[in-house]
Amino acid sequence: MVTRILTIVLLAGIMACSSPQGDNESKTEDTQPKKEQQQEENQFAEIVKMECKEKKHVREDGDEFIHYRFLITNLSGKDIDAFRGRIIFTNKQGHTVKSFVMKYEKGLETDAETFWEARTRFDQFMDEENALRMADVEDLECAWEPIEVKYSDGTVLDDFK
Repeated sequence: MVTRILTIVLLAGIMACSSPQGDNESKTEDTQPKKEQQQEENQFAEIVKMECKEKKHVREDGDEFIHYRFLITNLSGKDIDAFRGRIIFTNKQGHTVKSFVMKYEKGLETDAETFWEARTRFDQFMDEENALRMADVEDLECAWEPIEVKYSDGTVLDDFK
């Protein structure tokens, strides 16, 4: 009797663990959000294009900074009053070396391009900061993740995640 009960419990456990249908369902569920996230990222990359054209190390009044010059293009099809987002620099290995939040409030007409300059404080004791300072702008990937876009027609887009 005890052997029969143990055999039934063992078989039930084996059947539950080896169900191929359960494994396929979880894989489908895992890949679906990733596809949606990639589609969202592509959609938002089409709102404003940010390209880092120049990066240099500068000293001013005893402080050190990294100075950046970006080319911004409005791809949204609508005039933009202002926007803010996160700029992320990664190296060739895909590691983030610097990220910071930026804000642009000068307005940008549909299909217009403009240059925007920024700077961040340089900390010589941080490995990432030194990696950023030493890297050529061509050796860095620059990504822009929007946080909020305010259009001239009063529309605000801020539901990015």
